[in-house]
Amino acid sequence: HLFLTGNDFIENDLVKHLIRTVGTELDIRKRQLLFILHDKINNANYENKTQISSGSLAEGLDLPGSDVDIMFVDEVVNVTQIERNIKHPVQRTEVLMETDTGFTRLR
Repeated sequence: HLFLTGNDFIENDLVKHLIRTVGTELDIRKRQLLFILHDKINNANYENKTQISSGSLAEGLDLPGSDVDIMFVDEVVNVTQIERNIKHPVQRTEVLMETDTGFTRLR
C-alpha cells in the first residue's frame, strides 16, 4: 500500500486522463512508426524526391483537429532566401523562399 499525497492523486488522475485521451506511450510510438513506414515506402518509388510526414498525427497524437503535413524535398530544385543569389538556372529550378510568422511561401 502506497501513501499518496493530494498532489500524487492529482498527478495520477492527470496521467490516467492523458492515457485515455492520447493513448499510452506505446500507442503513440506505433502511430509514429506507421508514418515513418509510409514515408519509407513512398520514398522507395522516387529517386530525386524525399517525402517527410509531420504534424500532430505523424507525431502520434490522434486528437480531434489533428492533422498531417506532407513535405517534399526535391533535390533538383535550388531554394534560396536571398533573391540576389538566384542565378540563371541552367539545369536546376531556382526558388525564392519567403518566410513569415507560421508559414513559408516559395516563389
